Amino acid sequence: MNTLVFDIETVPDIESGKKLYNLEGLKAEDAAELMFSHRRQETDGKSDFLRHYLHKVVAISLVLKTKDKLSVWSLGDADADEKEIEFIGGLYRLDHNLTAHKMVSNIACSNGLAWSPDSTVMYFSDSHSGEVVQYDFDPETGNIDNKRRFIDMSALGGVADGATVDSDGCYWVTIPITGKVCRFDPNGVLMQTIHLPTDCPTCCEFGGENLDTLFVTSATLNRPEKHFVNQNNPGGLFAIEGTGATGLSLCPFKG
Repeated sequence: MNTLVFDIETVPDIESGKKLYNLEGLKAEDAAELMFSHRRQETDGKSDFLRHYLHKVVAISLVLKTKDKLSVWSLGDADADEKEIEFIGGLYRLDHNLTAHKMVSNIACSNGLAWSPDSTVMYFSDSHSGEVVQYDFDPETGNIDNKRRFIDMSALGGVADGATVDSDGCYWVTIPITGKVCRFDPNGVLMQTIHLPTDCPTCCEFGGENLDTLFVTSATLNRPEKHFVNQNNPGGLFAIEGTGATGLSLCPFKG
């Protein structure tokens, strides 16, 4: 796996987009017009590819967060090419005594799992639902309640994949096929968008000595090489510096 390190301040969205779409040399306003046109064409023909992407993904995440006692893991079933989507997966909680408890049923593709800094809010997405939701979370028992919509993903032209929360309580989520990593405040208001030079980010997490580097994974999904001729480091690992945010230390699992 290759790693590409860049500073967000030196790769503005317009410049990243110009490289992604091979529009270097154009004025910013002309590049923006062509990028918008390209994105519109992508959106018009994107549903079949998104369906293929979601069928290929089996989302399994082990999250070590919740006051030293609990770990939460989730499983979504979406690994067959041409079958109808089946909402047969679930979100499970694994306690420190290794007993498992189903928390959410009827899931097709689990994603977006994260917690607020005080562990009182849990974020979750079924990628087929078109939204990220919040639950009230009890860090003593691991119980969840009061489900409500946090982000309408349809407004962003994609689906939620891997996510994390920073020390300010802001939610960072990768949006495959759009090339975007987005930051939302605790009220679900979009604060920041990072455009990667490749189109399929899959997960993000803060790391480094000061937890101020945002690492983002990406995928190629077995697509032909010609798809990536204008992209940089597809399928690689990105280390993004200069976001102004810092991450949270994860709690070890006591089981």
